[in-house]
Amino acid sequence: MNKSTNIILISLLMILIVILTIIMVIGIKKGPSIFVFDIGDAKLVKEESIDLEEIKNIEMNFVSEDIKIYVTDEDKLLVKQYSNKSKKDKNLFTYKIENNIIKLKGKENIFCIGFCFNYSYFEVYIPRTYVNDLYIHSTSGDIDVLDSLKVNNLDFNTTSGDIKIEGSLNSNELNLKTVSGDIEANSIETGIGKLNTTSGDIDIEYLTGEYNIKTISGEIEVNNFDGNFNISSTSGDVLINNFGIITDSSIKTISGDVDVILQNNYECRVETNTVSGSERIRNSNNSGKLLKIKTTSGDIKVR
Repeated sequence: MNKSTNIILISLLMILIVILTIIMVIGIKKGPSIFVFDIGDAKLVKEESIDLEEIKNIEMNFVSEDIKIYVTDEDKLLVKQYSNKSKKDKNLFTYKIENNIIKLKGKENIFCIGFCFNYSYFEVYIPRTYVNDLYIHSTSGDIDVLDSLKVNNLDFNTTSGDIKIEGSLNSNELNLKTVSGDIEANSIETGIGKLNTTSGDIDIEYLTGEYNIKTISGEIEVNNFDGNFNISSTSGDVLINNFGIITDSSIKTISGDVDVILQNNYECRVETNTVSGSERIRNSNNSGKLLKIKTTSGDIKVR
């Protein structure tokens, strides 16, 4: 084997190592499946209709599947599991009822490094008359609410997945949390809420209520906001448009700009502190609620 051939082989080996390293890094960040290929239409493999009489809480835990949530006029909870794999009991969801709580568990476990050829998802149909608590956790899947949903307490938690609210969401208490995923919503109305992302953005069209909002390596954008908030952002900008401030609020960013546009006829007292950034305050007075903004390395605008 001559010298030029050795150089070519070494170069190819180096390229292969780089590719595998990139796949591994993405895998650690994105979860157990990186590239999922649908090699066949997902078919209905299990369906359960569950009576909700006296049920106070619905708890669902999924592994690798996307969850699509619908609202129905029926009186029972309907859960459908779809998969492009053959039907096997070990991959089908199970549920039990304890102390007026439905505990449903998905068992599909898609684990692969690099490329996956499995596809599975759930459809969950929640009766419009169910107004108690709802908890959904997914290890590596998206949670998508396609209709308008109203419950008492709502908790969505996903790792390596997005949370998307396409209709409207109404609850007394709310907790939305993602790791390596975005939160995107059309309309959310709640009494007290928490929004939390790590390596993900928060993008909401309309928001009302009292919120604690936190992002790490993600931007926050709310187009219409009525209420108050405590916002914390690490390495991300904050844009609050049409803000109708009700009680004192605060924003703190590290390596991020802050831009707040107040609604007409809303007045507030603005206090700012920036270590390395400019300030432009066009709307502030000594009366009204307090809006406190602090940035370490970012500009501040209040209009």
